[in-house]
Amino acid sequence: MRDSSINQAMLEAHVNQIDAEILTAILSRYAETSKESYIKAWSDWIRYAPEWRNAKAMQANQYIDDYKNKPIEKNFRAGEQRSKNTVKKRVMILYSLYEQLIDNLNLDIQNPFIALFCDYKRMQVRQVRPTKMLNYDDVQRLVY
Repeated sequence: MRDSSINQAMLEAHVNQIDAEILTAILSRYAETSKESYIKAWSDWIRYAPEWRNAKAMQANQYIDDYKNKPIEKNFRAGEQRSKNTVKKRVMILYSLYEQLIDNLNLDIQNPFIALFCDYKRMQVRQVRPTKMLNYDDVQRLVY
């Protein structure tokens, strides 16, 4: 609980740097069946990341609240229940690729939103965290 409170305080202190809409778009595209749209979501994230400073604090807070409070089955496509195994695979892949993205771009893990998101992913996928990094062929095989 203490770590969670610290993360939340960090998030609130720097919330004007977050563009919630970009990450919402990534997650919604991730729920689609098109591999190309998923790759495009990541390229969009890279391209628009510098625009974080223009994000609206209210949108960012709402995104975080919604994502943390909804059951994981509903995080990817509103109103649609998915089997826990499918969701765990999707979360595992998302976490793995997010970790790779941070490594590849040398992103600042001290960024409060990135830190909070990664901590949340670690908590969700503790049982299914991959032992190796996944490539896009792995993603296609596991998800589709």
